[in-house]
Amino acid sequence: MGSLVFVLAVIAAIVIAVFSYRQNKKRRDALQALAARLGLRFYPGDAFGIPTAYGDCRLCSQGHSKTASNIIAGPMGPGEVRYFDYRYTTGSGKDQQTHHNSACAFHAPMTFKRLIVRPENIFDKAAGFLGFEDIDLDSAEFNKRFFVKCDDKKFAYDVLSQRAMDFFLARPGITMETGWNYLLFDYDGHLAPEGVERLIRDSAAFIELLPNYLKEERGLAGPARRAVERLSQTPEPTDKTRFDGIEPRRRSSDGQSQG
Repeated sequence: MGSLVFVLAVIAAIVIAVFSYRQNKKRRDALQALAARLGLRFYPGDAFGIPTAYGDCRLCSQGHSKTASNIIAGPMGPGEVRYFDYRYTTGSGKDQQTHHNSACAFHAPMTFKRLIVRPENIFDKAAGFLGFEDIDLDSAEFNKRFFVKCDDKKFAYDVLSQRAMDFFLARPGITMETGWNYLLFDYDGHLAPEGVERLIRDSAAFIELLPNYLKEERGLAGPARRAVERLSQTPEPTDKTRFDGIEPRRRSSDGQSQG
């Protein structure tokens, strides 16, 4: 009886491994095709050192065994986008839990103060009763659904205009954090390819919701801007383990692909 249980367990493990491999390959192929269609580069592995690059943000500061994969990166709008599937682990032993996220950073030609906007949860409400409140803005619906934290309230008000609050209200579950020169958006779980495309486009579009005075006030110029652009640029592929060979076609001013 014990031998039969062992054999069945081995067969089950093999079936699960094969199914997982096929699902992962299917996702990788779909995101690879998405990158090509958007004129961006696709990296199966982490060519950016994602956990370290965004280590000052909540998402990448949690847990251990942090990995990023299926990266889609390149120029979009006034900056650079970096989408990635992210995974990390919390706890150990029987309490160990693996978390999955879909995330996209947008590197802009400006600097930001630390700000986080995320869905509000029951613990936030409890903290509110104890006097530890987040920043409230001029929208009761937004305040009810999102938690906002920033050491500079004026900066939070500048970023979260009515149009920006509408952006969040139309995207339940989204989180945004700001680093020195980037906005990082993420969702719990892995989004379907169509959701990944929307997240990529949303991350680039959000910068247009910022007021012009803020972009002028915090914009970079001269050597500082060039230095940031160099840091944010999509790296050239160095080997086949980091880049799968897709080279996006150059696009003309009317958006058509050129050979």
